[in-house]
Amino acid sequence: MTTKHAPEQGAPPRAGTATLPRYPRAMVATSCALIGMIMGLTAGAIALVPDLGRDLRASQSDVQWVTDAFPLLVAALLLPAGAFLDRHGRRRGMVIGLVVLIVALAGTSVATSVDGVIACRALAGVGGALIFPGTLATITVALPPERRTTAIGFWAASTVVGGTVGLVVCAVGVELVSWRAPFAVFCGIAILLLLLTLATVPESRADEDVPADRVGAWTSIVAVGGLVLAVTEGPVHGWLSATTVVPALIGATMLVVFVAWELRVSHPLLDVRLFAEGRFGAATTALFVLFFAHFALFFLAFQYQGYVLGRSTLECTLGALPPLGAFAFTPLGPVLAARFGRRRLVTGAMAISVAGAVLAAGMGAAGTATYWTFAAGAALVWLGMALAMSTPTEMIIEAVPPEKHGVASAVNDLARELAAAVGIAVAGSAFNTGYRSSVDDHVAEVPGGLGRTVLESPAAALAALERRPDGAASVAVVHDGVLAGWTWSLVIMAGVLLVGVVVVRARCPAGGTTALPRDLVDAR
Repeated sequence: MTTKHAPEQGAPPRAGTATLPRYPRAMVATSCALIGMIMGLTAGAIALVPDLGRDLRASQSDVQWVTDAFPLLVAALLLPAGAFLDRHGRRRGMVIGLVVLIVALAGTSVATSVDGVIACRALAGVGGALIFPGTLATITVALPPERRTTAIGFWAASTVVGGTVGLVVCAVGVELVSWRAPFAVFCGIAILLLLLTLATVPESRADEDVPADRVGAWTSIVAVGGLVLAVTEGPVHGWLSATTVVPALIGATMLVVFVAWELRVSHPLLDVRLFAEGRFGAATTALFVLFFAHFALFFLAFQYQGYVLGRSTLECTLGALPPLGAFAFTPLGPVLAARFGRRRLVTGAMAISVAGAVLAAGMGAAGTATYWTFAAGAALVWLGMALAMSTPTEMIIEAVPPEKHGVASAVNDLARELAAAVGIAVAGSAFNTGYRSSVDDHVAEVPGGLGRTVLESPAAALAALERRPDGAASVAVVHDGVLAGWTWSLVIMAGVLLVGVVVVRARCPAGGTTALPRDLVDAR
């Protein structure tokens, strides 16, 4: 049975069709679990890399590709994948993506070479790109308006919770078994989610068979792929190296070609004029800035806890859980948006994140080297993100007709993926700059000829110095350097968040108050 939901009052009729879900809550839960798994596979690699590198004797460049291959392919393929799902069926695309992902995860768990791991991670990225936009598009098309806002809130929270759970799974797997174990676990989870997708997720697609924009698809793949590759390689090989500059130039050139083509073609993959519309532009800006801060902070959390507090990867992961508890307030975001308006909610929540970044930076500058230095500021950063992140997603979806919900979902997802890559890259570069500037004047004082090691790697320096009876003073130098890198990175994060507040304040319509979701009203 196929149906069209009645349009919201004052809104144009919806053109997309979807089979009504027999189990709407199970459909939402499955979609949230799917997106959580994708984010878990992105974040979890952080915990696997050291053991994997030692076991397979991988170079630093190889290890970097193990981490980057998956998110790079996901980001590059999101827009064409979203269009494919709109044309051929979102459920069908998700099922294909899950099958590809299962094969890739199984292959990764038994790979005997680093090249095999990288190839499987890239294949998994293809599957992830087919799954990612289908989850949100299905929720928005298959659910009636009064239930959609809350479901989007849970979906948005799953993107963060999934990354955290994935990191815990990987850290525990490495600690208790090996780096292969988490991939086997994820493979089992993917098989279960395939069965749940077949059982609970309805099929949906665009009403009209819109011609495929192949030029837009290929130029978007090269543009996004080139830019993401440049951002991820910059901190490793240097921002002016050929490895960084060449893909950046190719990506930027293809981005110009993509925009020019999309402006003239009759059926564009993505109507780029949407970004000039206040609601759509403000929403994408807010998502990018929020996830920039989230992934930058996630990266910094491991630097601070690992180097200053001396914690293992698993302990660092567990240490991030208390401040991440702020995401329990995510369902409150739509309620506040309904009461105070979307612009006030998003800008106010982002201001809370700014305050958290400033607080953590101030503690670092003061040399307060305790767990609470990280936890207090991080809790505020993540509280602001929890309150704000579902509203921009809803605004992006509302700005396009239902037959383009797959592409709109891909734009929403792409903002998160790009923000993750840029956030980690910028935080890493800022951390390295602050750290090197702090320790540079003390290199000559480091005993045992370890000055170069201290300058290049706090991890290697601490491992060497802590074994020496004359190394205590130099350990303190490394700790101060880490705090300097932490502080500098957080100042930049606060600046990016503040710019986001100004942009959203200027571009988001003053109105835009949403009706309170019926299920929340009933719960009250």
